[in-house]
Amino acid sequence: MFLISSFYVCLSPNTSFANGNRKVVLITIDKLSLDELAEADAPFLKKLIEEGTVGLMNCRTAGFNVPNNTYLTIGCGARANGGPYGEESFNSKEIVGGLSGLEARKIFEHRTGLILPEEMVVNLGIANIARRNAELAYGAVPGLLGSTLKENGFKIAVLGNADINDEVRREACLIAMDEKGVVPLGDVGSSFYLNDPSVLGGYRTNYDALLDGARGFLGKADFLVVELGDIGRIDSQSDLAEEAVVVAQKTKAIRNIDQFIGSLLEAANPKNTLVIVVSPTPSRAMLKEKARLNPLIISGPGFKGGTLSSDTTRRHGIVTNADIAPTIFSFLGAEIPYQVSGRPVFAVSQKDPIPYLLNLKAKATAIYQIRNSVLTFFTFFVVMSILVSLFALFAARRGKTTKKGRHVVLQFLLLWAISLPLAFLFQPSFVAKLPWGAALFSFMFALVLASLSLSLRKENILGPIMAISLATSLALLCDAILGSKLMLQSFLGSCPIAGGRFYGLGNTYMGAVVGSSIVGITALTAKFYKNRRTALIVVTLFLLVVCVVVGYSKFGANVGGLITMVGASVVTWVGLKGERINWRRFLYIAVTVFLFFVLVISADLLVRSGQSHAGRAIELIKTDGAKAVFDIISRKLTMNIRGITSTPWGGILVVMVLLLPMALMSLEQSDWITPELHWFFRGLMGASGGAIFALIFNDTGIVAAGITIIYVWVPLLYLFFSKKETGFL
Repeated sequence: MFLISSFYVCLSPNTSFANGNRKVVLITIDKLSLDELAEADAPFLKKLIEEGTVGLMNCRTAGFNVPNNTYLTIGCGARANGGPYGEESFNSKEIVGGLSGLEARKIFEHRTGLILPEEMVVNLGIANIARRNAELAYGAVPGLLGSTLKENGFKIAVLGNADINDEVRREACLIAMDEKGVVPLGDVGSSFYLNDPSVLGGYRTNYDALLDGARGFLGKADFLVVELGDIGRIDSQSDLAEEAVVVAQKTKAIRNIDQFIGSLLEAANPKNTLVIVVSPTPSRAMLKEKARLNPLIISGPGFKGGTLSSDTTRRHGIVTNADIAPTIFSFLGAEIPYQVSGRPVFAVSQKDPIPYLLNLKAKATAIYQIRNSVLTFFTFFVVMSILVSLFALFAARRGKTTKKGRHVVLQFLLLWAISLPLAFLFQPSFVAKLPWGAALFSFMFALVLASLSLSLRKENILGPIMAISLATSLALLCDAILGSKLMLQSFLGSCPIAGGRFYGLGNTYMGAVVGSSIVGITALTAKFYKNRRTALIVVTLFLLVVCVVVGYSKFGANVGGLITMVGASVVTWVGLKGERINWRRFLYIAVTVFLFFVLVISADLLVRSGQSHAGRAIELIKTDGAKAVFDIISRKLTMNIRGITSTPWGGILVVMVLLLPMALMSLEQSDWITPELHWFFRGLMGASGGAIFALIFNDTGIVAAGITIIYVWVPLLYLFFSKKETGFL
C-alpha cells in the first residue's frame, strides 16, 4: 500500500482554483420528509426543485440519527459523532445560563485556552467533540468544512437556532465552525425565536429577524448557514400530541418556511449562488418506519433540473450527507481534503423527479424494513439444510441406512438452498407494496430452480451444481456490467438506507460470485479434465473476467472482493495444476494477489471513472502513513468481530469456513473420488480458500464468507448422497 501511495502522489495534481464571486447558502429544515415536502403548499420550494435538482440523502452518522451527529457529519464530510454537547453554540458575548452566568467566550477560553479577539459564534463542546471523533475509525475531523474554507480565504457565517423550552439547540454551528469550534460571523442568539403558546413547544422562528440577518450576511459571507428550526421543534413534541395536530402545525410551519425562502432568494444572485436546502435528521415518524432517506435540494449554476447523484452512491436520485461538504468545496473552488469520505454531487436528468424519488424511497424503505428478517431466515434455512444433511450423512455412515428417496429429498433441499441467491436477484417489482410477498416469491422461485436442476443429475452427476452455479455467476456478472440494477433492488443487494455500500457488488453477492464462479467453471470443465491444458485455459480466462468485474470501479470496485476473488482463483489454479499448497506457493499466491490489486487500482486512478474505496484509502495512506493503515485494519477487525457476534449463526459460520479446507484435503484421498471428481474437488478447495480470504479482507467478511461456503458445503453433501454414482454410502 505504501508503494502504491507513493507512486500515485505524482498522478494527483492539485486542482484547486478560486471562484471569488461565488457564494453558497445552506438552509437546514430539520426533520422534514420528502412526503411532507411533496404534499406541502410550498410554491417557492417547488420552484426551487423545478429549476434546480432534488435527491434522497442517506443520513448515516458515526452514532444515532440525532441532530448533533447528522449536522456534524455534514460539516466533516464523513460520518461523525457530535456527542452530548454538540448543540451548545453561542454568540461569544452571550450569557450562558446554568454555567455561572458567564459569557460564552469566557467559558470557551477556560475549556480551550483560546482568547477570542472579537465577537464570533463558538461551540462550547468542541474539545469533547474533537476527542470523541479522534477515537473513531471513520477519520472525521470536526470543523473541517469551516477550516478548509477559511484557509482558502472564504468568509463563513451562521444564523438561527432551534431552541425550545429553554433548551439550547444550535447544531447549525457544527456545519459552519472551524476545527477550533469558531464561526467568524453570525448570530445564533435568542432574537431569532418568539414565544407562541399556540405552537407545540411554545416557540417558533422569528422569520422577520432571520430574514434581515440573512440579507445582511449575504453581502459579507461566501458560505452562509441558516437554521430554520420550526419543523424540528414540532417534531420533538410529536409524541405528546395527536397526529392530526402535528400534521396541521407542520403544514403551517412549511408555509412560513416557504415564504422565508422565497424572500431570501430574491436577495441572492442566482448566477453565482448555490442554494442548498437540506433536512439533516429523520423525523420520529421516519425513524419508526425506518424510512431514513431525507430530501436534499440544490439549485444554482450546474444544478438545473432532474435528480441528484454522486460517485459515493452511483445511484440515480440518492446521495449521502457526507457529499454536501465536497460539493461546497468543488463549487467554491477549494481543494477537497483527503479526510472527506463523500464526493461532490451532480445533476442527473429526470422527468417528474418527486414521483420518481417517492417510488424509490418506498421500495428502499420496504426492503429495509424486513431486510434483516429475510437475511436471518435465509441464513437459518441454509445452515439448517446443511446441518440436517450432515446429521443424515453421519447416521448413514454409522450403519443407520436411509431410503434412497430420502437422499433425493435432501439433495433437493440442498439445491433449493444454493438456488436462493439467484432467485433473490430476480425480485418482483411489487416489493414496495408487498415486501413479504416478494420474499416468498423468491423462495418459491428458488424451489422451481432446484426442481429443474435436479432433473439434470441423470446425465451428469455434477449437472445440477454446474447449472445453478454457472447461472448464478453469469447473472451476477452481467448485472454488474450493466449497472447492478437487479442487485440494487434485492434483499441480498446493497441497501441505500443501511449505507454500508451503495453500488456494485456488496459483500453478500460478492460471496455468491466467488463461490458460484469457481464451483460452476470447475464443474463444467470436469467433463474434459483429461485435456488439462484446454480445461486450464477455460478456467483461467473465465476467472480472469470475474476478477476484473469484481475489482474494476465501473463494475463495482469491491476491493476486498477483488483480493478474495484473485486469491481464490490462484488457489484453484494451483490445485488444478496438480500442485499442493506449501509456504513457497502461498507466497506466490500472495504476490499474485498484490500485483493484480495494483493493476486494477492503477486502472481506476488513471481512468478516474469515480474514485473507489481503495482510491480513498490510498489518499489517506499518502497523508497519514502508518496511522491510516492501522485505522483501516482496526475498523475491519471491529466490523468483522461485530458481524460474527451480532448473530447466533456467526460462530457456526466461522467454524464451517475453517473446517472446509481440512475436510476437503482428507476426503480428496478417498477411494470414491474419481479423476473427474478430483478435478472438481480442487475447485471446491479454491472456493473454500476464497471464503477464508473473504473473512480476513472484508468489512463484515463473515457475510461474504458465509455465502461463499454455501457453494462448497452444498456440492460436497450433494455428492455424498449420490450413492450409486460415488459409492460413498
